[in-house]
Amino acid sequence: MFTRKKYILIEPNDSADGSSGSVMRALDAKPTSSPARPADLPPTGSVIDPTLVAYQLDTLLSYAGQAEDETATPALLLAGYGSALKEAVRAFKQAGAPSVFVTGTADKERGFSFSGFAQVVSLGAAFDKRLFANEYALAEAAEACGARYLLLCDGSCASDLLCRVAAEKGMRVLSPMEGDKTFTTWVVNECALDASEAAGEPLTWKKCPKCKLNHEASEVLATGGVCPTCGELYRLTSEERIDYLFDADTFEEWETGLPETDPLGFPDYDSLLSGMRKKSDREEAVRCGKAKIANIEVALCIMETTFMMGSMGSVVGEKITRTIERATALGLPLLIFTASGGARMQEGLVSLMQMAKTSAAIERHGRAGLPYFSIITDPTTGGVTASFATEGDLVISEPHALIGFAGRRVIEDTIRQTLPEGFQTAEFALEHGLIDAIVERSELRSFLAHALAIHMASIEERRNRLAYQSETTEEPNTLSEQARLLENLQSPGAIRRITGSVEGDVVDMKLYNYRMIELALENPEASVAHQASHTMQNPARSTLFFSGQKAGQSSKPGVLSGVKNIFSKATQVFTGKQSKHLFESEGSAIRRELSKRSVADAPGVMPLEVARTKGTKDGEQGKNAAWESVLLARNVHRPTAKYYIDSIVDGFIELHGDRAFGDDGAILAGIGWIQGYPVTVIAEEKGEDLNQRITRNFGCPQPEGYRKSLRLMKQAEKFGRPIVCLVDTQGAYCGMEAEERGQGNAIAENLVALAGIEVPVISVVLGEGGSGGALALAVGNRVAMQKHAVYSVLSPEGFASILWKDRSRAAEAAAVMKMSADEACEMGIIEEVLSEGTEPAHENPEEAAANVRDFIVRGLRELGPMSAEELRNQRYARFRKF
Repeated sequence: MFTRKKYILIEPNDSADGSSGSVMRALDAKPTSSPARPADLPPTGSVIDPTLVAYQLDTLLSYAGQAEDETATPALLLAGYGSALKEAVRAFKQAGAPSVFVTGTADKERGFSFSGFAQVVSLGAAFDKRLFANEYALAEAAEACGARYLLLCDGSCASDLLCRVAAEKGMRVLSPMEGDKTFTTWVVNECALDASEAAGEPLTWKKCPKCKLNHEASEVLATGGVCPTCGELYRLTSEERIDYLFDADTFEEWETGLPETDPLGFPDYDSLLSGMRKKSDREEAVRCGKAKIANIEVALCIMETTFMMGSMGSVVGEKITRTIERATALGLPLLIFTASGGARMQEGLVSLMQMAKTSAAIERHGRAGLPYFSIITDPTTGGVTASFATEGDLVISEPHALIGFAGRRVIEDTIRQTLPEGFQTAEFALEHGLIDAIVERSELRSFLAHALAIHMASIEERRNRLAYQSETTEEPNTLSEQARLLENLQSPGAIRRITGSVEGDVVDMKLYNYRMIELALENPEASVAHQASHTMQNPARSTLFFSGQKAGQSSKPGVLSGVKNIFSKATQVFTGKQSKHLFESEGSAIRRELSKRSVADAPGVMPLEVARTKGTKDGEQGKNAAWESVLLARNVHRPTAKYYIDSIVDGFIELHGDRAFGDDGAILAGIGWIQGYPVTVIAEEKGEDLNQRITRNFGCPQPEGYRKSLRLMKQAEKFGRPIVCLVDTQGAYCGMEAEERGQGNAIAENLVALAGIEVPVISVVLGEGGSGGALALAVGNRVAMQKHAVYSVLSPEGFASILWKDRSRAAEAAAVMKMSADEACEMGIIEEVLSEGTEPAHENPEEAAANVRDFIVRGLRELGPMSAEELRNQRYARFRKF
């Protein structure tokens, strides 16, 4: 609802004795083009709010100095363009002004001059609408022409920042009164900040590297260095990046004061370094230390482009290596923010050796089972790209960052070709499978916090398991009393840790989960890592572990009371029951409506008569249940793997690429949480609509898709993270390019890896399980199929064509092949047939997803206590029997 404002109009007054001056009268303004009507004046002596003061144009011209010299251009600047500026200039002409200053651009100066009446003050070389709303450009233009009044033709441009800048320069900012299309009545715009706030820190400005507009620094840094006008990223200093990403006041700097070296005796190298230190206010091209993000402690290195473009010399390599070694000793995850032109030429071969030195340190850190995330920022090239920048367990990049080994000019000079636009950008690297993800700067803190939590939870879960296995004599397939108690804690989303201490008498308990990280991002003081550091007895020493007792001690409150307090917020959400009701509260909110298309979407398959009718329950057989399942598995209504991931997995982080050739959309893979368990998820994804199906190659993976899978399997093994595979494919893509890139090799590598991997593997066939392309993700400790999924050596059409030379007998082939879930279960191919509910999955997707989730959670719980050798042996025995 519009609130009517009452303005005090200041207008010229010519008295009878010939003297001139100004008088006030009240106006009642409303947002129409009708003239303002008189209203009551404020009481005599009252303080007038300057934002309610309106000036007639004649008065403004007088105040701007025209009364003193009628031939002089008034000391005011009209800011705007288009029809609004044209009407405003016309008003000035009619008011008798000899000329007027207006904003414009060099390329359109003639048009902005209005046949010579206006004097153009240029905002820039080329016309850009954004210039006319940029505070810095407007204030500089007004100052350049000596204006005391800045008149904005578009009142929406009157920001607090502009008013503050104008006030600092001794100007006033005005805009047309609401509803005034004649530009004859102007109102004052005042800064919303009070005088003390406005008189605080002086304004500083940062120029955008893309649009070249200047923006106030604090506004830019509040968004992490994102240009408010064009969205381009500013390059950040280490100080700015630390302030934006990490928890306040947690940064502790390491490895300062290292002496510089000059291995080549390079001329004036010492002077160059001294000049760089003075210019950048940094001692070298990297800054190292530790900090917290969502209260997870990390070691970090941040490269400084302001110091010799972040080039890597011996001191840079030494600082990074020492930080990695210290992180390894302290058991800390590692983050390195890269920004570098590569090796430092002034140090020759010694600079080159830093690539090997830092890589060796990273290998040791990884061998200790600790995660390293590389965050690539603009620019990252040369020896840094060819060493630690691309060695991370996760390699992520900011948008549009330059990423490459050889420079563009070097490549063009070598191959004598012009390189395409977008070459060696983050987007190029993602498309070619070289990085895991591109993360917007505004999302980077959340991304890192969640990814760190998943990795640290995996690490501590593995330590739990190893400590438990080394000290318990219980059967491997049963949960100990302690583990069972942990599973029954009142937060189903919690991950419980029992980490052996050096003394072997106490353990350190830390808790990570998706909800706790969300809380920590909102309020770092509330995070689990901040609250949950508990000393507890070793379970091997006492069965009274959870009561906090040692043998012979009297009963006393146990540490679990503290754990329960940590989960007080989480328990408001959860019921504590392992039921579909818990799932519905988490997953149903992420439901998406599936597109409605045809019955089958496999090319060349004609829908044959289906015996099953609507309402047939699970277990009831029609004339050809196998063929019915084939059609249902191919039904485009059927939920795809992505639906199940969205429904079941909390905080899913998709990871891309095989790190060698490309990224394959047919394989959807990443990390996340399933009911509190950190997991790696690898799925064959067909796509939810026609466009997605084309993009994802109809769920038929290429070799790079299987190699992406293999990479994430190895990563999961490194951190002890269970693997969940969701299978739904007609088969691996068969084509000339796939064969050239080794389709058979890629599938074989997956089979060997899954056979020997040291973590639990749980596979679910959701739809089609086509031949080796499906088996590549189905060598699991637990394998299940949905009721209407199918699993076969090849398609029924292919089977009929090969054996009977007649594709039309596909339905008959389906029955002969025993490809239905029930038949696969009878043969021992799978352990369980998962109900889809009273109807097929596409008619009740939530219930189908709940049953898939329950199977996975049961598997995680049963397989969790097993050792690596037991898991391998179980898989071996499972497939050895066929």
